[in-house]
Amino acid sequence: MALKLGEGRKIVTTAATAVALVSSSLAVDYVIITAETGTVANTGYITVGDSSVIGADATRTGHPLAAGDSVTLYDVDLQEVYIDATVSTEGVTFVYGYSRVNQ
Repeated sequence: MALKLGEGRKIVTTAATAVALVSSSLAVDYVIITAETGTVANTGYITVGDSSVIGADATRTGHPLAAGDSVTLYDVDLQEVYIDATVSTEGVTFVYGYSRVNQ
């Protein structure tokens, strides 16, 4: 079966508020998450983790990303991948691939 691709963008409206990458369950083979770059480049850090992820420097949990940094996750449900930010209105872009019949 051919691999299907998809992409998205997610912004943390209010810093210190973890948000899911997507609002509905979406099981994928992999996702590459990249902190915003270019004219909308992040000035703080984005942290990737589960629903309890914390972006704040002093209590950070998860995987931190500076502008342009990426992380790849395998065999995940995008609804269960969360991001938090140290600065409001910063975020990520992401690309994912899946080959599941039920997608």
